[in-house]
Amino acid sequence: MAHVVGVLTGSAGTKPFLYSDAEIIGLYSAIGGYVPGDPATDRGCDEQTALNYWENNGALPPHTTSPSGAHKIAGWMTVDSTNAEECRTALWLFENLYFGLELPDAWINPFPSAAGFTWDVAGPPDSQNGHCVVGVGYTAVGITIDTWGMTGLMTNAAVAKYPAPASHGETYTVVSMDAISKANEKAPNGFDWSQLVADLDSMGGNVSAFLRHDKSSTAGAQWRIARPARSRRRDKRAEMWAWLSERVPREERTHGGAGLPEMPGAACRRHISHHLY
Repeated sequence: MAHVVGVLTGSAGTKPFLYSDAEIIGLYSAIGGYVPGDPATDRGCDEQTALNYWENNGALPPHTTSPSGAHKIAGWMTVDSTNAEECRTALWLFENLYFGLELPDAWINPFPSAAGFTWDVAGPPDSQNGHCVVGVGYTAVGITIDTWGMTGLMTNAAVAKYPAPASHGETYTVVSMDAISKANEKAPNGFDWSQLVADLDSMGGNVSAFLRHDKSSTAGAQWRIARPARSRRRDKRAEMWAWLSERVPREERTHGGAGLPEMPGAACRRHISHHLY
């Protein structure tokens, strides 16, 4: 969560929002029930609980404020990690992927010690190694990830394997007004925010009603892919991602090219030095 907010605010041309340690701990407590000083409560969080908190409350601990707002999101949607084009589309337009996965033992034995590490397919996932990492860019080889204060690369093969349901993984992208503003500049054939809102609403959301109530750049909405009508939802989801992919230049979808946002070096290093998971 903190990584994504830093990326989106920095890439939107404003000063990146940098979290303090106290804010990170406060978020962890609010979402996962952690009580500082009590190791028995340090049990981690699950991705959808964190995403729901983000929608409903923003990306700040309870009873805190920020001059840049609460950093709520307009919604979140699932991404098929086995579909490289879909992952690149999400990164190009929304500038984030949100991976929940069980790491294979080889990825943390030895533990990454510096930026520039590579995670490739390396055996079965280990249920004892649950983790959440953020995708912040991509190349033809894989996705640039941000975790534990470091950036590394998760290869396309690893992305297709570990954050996929078959390996008990999850992949999402969050939709924020900051990212949508940037997407309008990136899509040479146009990016229709109203059409995206209509698509989200058709899958069980209420984004349009929320935005009529609060049109600020940090507005959020209680939306997620509708649970009933499973086959129809899958068809609509495929249609939406096909439409989104057409907003991305073909060379970006096929060869890669998105990179880390242009953030001042010191600010970027400070941002990635804080982590929620």
